[in-house]
Amino acid sequence: MESSRPQNRNGYLLLSVFTGLVILLLLGIAAYVSLSDQHVVAGVRSLEADLGGLTREGASDRLTARFDEYSRSPFVVRYEGREWNTTPAEMGIRLDVAAAVDAAYQVGRSGSVPEQLFAQLGARLTGHSVAPVVYLDRAAATVVLKRIASEVHKAPQNADLSLDRNGAVQFRPAQDGLLLDADATLARLENSIGQNRPRELELAVASVPPALSDAQLRALEGVRARLASQPLILEYQAQSLTIDAKTLAALIKVVFGVSGGGSNDGSGGP
Repeated sequence: MESSRPQNRNGYLLLSVFTGLVILLLLGIAAYVSLSDQHVVAGVRSLEADLGGLTREGASDRLTARFDEYSRSPFVVRYEGREWNTTPAEMGIRLDVAAAVDAAYQVGRSGSVPEQLFAQLGARLTGHSVAPVVYLDRAAATVVLKRIASEVHKAPQNADLSLDRNGAVQFRPAQDGLLLDADATLARLENSIGQNRPRELELAVASVPPALSDAQLRALEGVRARLASQPLILEYQAQSLTIDAKTLAALIKVVFGVSGGGSNDGSGGP
């Protein structure tokens, strides 16, 4: 019994030393937390910039400077081999500086006290990256897209019939038009902003069908051909006038009333 007492005393001593060290460590961490209360925790980064130890104002200045570098960098808008050069700033890509600083400042400051301590230790030892709060100014982006839209737009062309000098019918096939889909393009840009800091954008372009398709015109041409396949006899008060088939074919002209779906001259009007 007596020989076991020294062992118990040694065990109590080791436990006391260990407990004391833990208490000192926690007190040291608590002191560090208290001292860094007005500063971003060491090891926190955003936009690849080190924000650790900075005040809110300092973190704001550093993030603003870093994002300005990106805002002035080249940004390319593309569509089928064509390119338009601009910048992220002109495309309306913005940084919510206040929200980004808040996100960085909150690292190690949420949850229970032990959770805060471990979060701050983790940031100091292994680093902690905070995603920047980036959003799209749709009005600014729309200005750029409107400028590009005029170069992308192509009015649809209706199928067309005409007569050559010999009276033969010439057929011109319909062509689809092109129209920049601004809403889809903006959604595509917003989606890329949510993933990273984009440097290029592929336009979303919609195909616009003509008001008069090839099939519709061929059906009308069939009617015209039947009308012109035999002489036309006009009678009035015992008098008559006969128009032979060749002359009648030259006289027949199909006129199409088109409402907002394209035109024969590519202007898009009626």
